[in-house]
Amino acid sequence: MKKFTKFVLGTAVVAAVCACGYVAYKKLTSTDEDDDFDFDDDDEDEDDVEETDSEREYVSINIEDENDEAIDKEDVKEAAEEAAEDIKAEINETKEAVKEAVEDFDPFKKKADDNK
Repeated sequence: MKKFTKFVLGTAVVAAVCACGYVAYKKLTSTDEDDDFDFDDDDEDEDDVEETDSEREYVSINIEDENDEAIDKEDVKEAAEEAAEDIKAEINETKEAVKEAVEDFDPFKKKADDNK
C-alpha cells in the first residue's frame, strides 16, 4: 500500500509540473492579438445608437398593485418570532436526544462485561 501511495503522489507531482510548464510555455510564446485590435470601428456604431435612443419609449413599473397586499412590519415580526420559537424547540429536542445518547454510551461497559 505504501508503494502504491508513493506512485500515485509521484504521478500527481509529475503531472502538476508538466501542466505548469505547459502553461508557462504558452504564456511566453503567445501573441496578444487583443492588443492589436483596432478600436476605430466602435465610433461609427455609437452614432447609430444615439439615433435610436430618441425613438425609444419607456414604460413605468408599478411596484405595488392595488390587488397585492402590502407587507406589514408586524407580520414580518410575528413570522420571525414564530421561526425563532420553532428553532428553539428543535434545539431543545436535539439537546435532549444528545443527552440521552451520551448517558447510554459507556465505552467501558463492554470491557467490564467481558471481564466477568
